[in-house]
Amino acid sequence: MSEKLPGRKKASARELDAFVAKAKALSNAEPGQQPGRLLFAIDATMSRQPSWDMASHIQAGMFRETMAIGGLSVQLVWFRGFSEFKVNPWANDAQALARQMQPVHCLSGRTQIVRCLTHALKAGRKDRLKAVIYIGDCVEEPEGELYRLAGQLGLSGVRLFTFHEGNDARAER
Repeated sequence: MSEKLPGRKKASARELDAFVAKAKALSNAEPGQQPGRLLFAIDATMSRQPSWDMASHIQAGMFRETMAIGGLSVQLVWFRGFSEFKVNPWANDAQALARQMQPVHCLSGRTQIVRCLTHALKAGRKDRLKAVIYIGDCVEEPEGELYRLAGQLGLSGVRLFTFHEGNDARAER
């Protein structure tokens, strides 16, 4: 189902800097106020296994950069297999996020992006969620449902950043 796309480009340093600038804008908690919240949703299905070690290293760097911004509380959510979906407690430091991520390994299954976005909508209502960062390599769910949930997040003021790994044309849409 995956196909290679000609001209596929990696994110430039400028695009990554723009992302970091947007993430900094999310951490605008006033003194004495609960920090802004950011949710990392990660695909740990087997299709990511060939690059999992490198991706884990990059994700750890993203955690460190996010925590260095300050004023943000981060929740790690991941899925693998056919029904395993893990929601970790909110964390305020990169070491806690690294500990939460360390035991995660890939397992065959299907994407659970709808489940991630549904959780994000609930967290947005309850926990002052500012943004969702999704990292994955493919889409195996109905696009219409994903668009609907992404739209609801946007309407509720929650930003959605997606990082796509690989060459799945459907995921790139």
